[in-house]
Amino acid sequence: METYKQYTWWLKALSGADEVQARRFAGAIALEIGWGGISKLEQLTGMSHSTISKGIEELKNSESFSLSRELRKLKLNDTCF
Repeated sequence: METYKQYTWWLKALSGADEVQARRFAGAIALEIGWGGISKLEQLTGMSHSTISKGIEELKNSESFSLSRELRKLKLNDTCF
C-alpha cells in the first residue's frame, strides 16, 4: 500500500484553492510527476481525468498569468511603509 505523506502539502494547498486554481495546480503537479501523473492525481484528489487534463491545457495554452488589479493594489500597499 502506497503512503501519501509526501503529497500532504499539495493536498493542503488544493483544499484552499477555488475551482480554477485547484484544477491548474493539479495540472501542474501532474506535469511535475510526469508519466502517470494524471492517474496519481485522480487517486489523491478525487478529481476527474478530464478536469486535470483541462488544468494542464490551461497552463500550456496560457501565454501569461497576470495579477488582478486588486491583487496588485494589495501587493503595492503591503510594500509601502
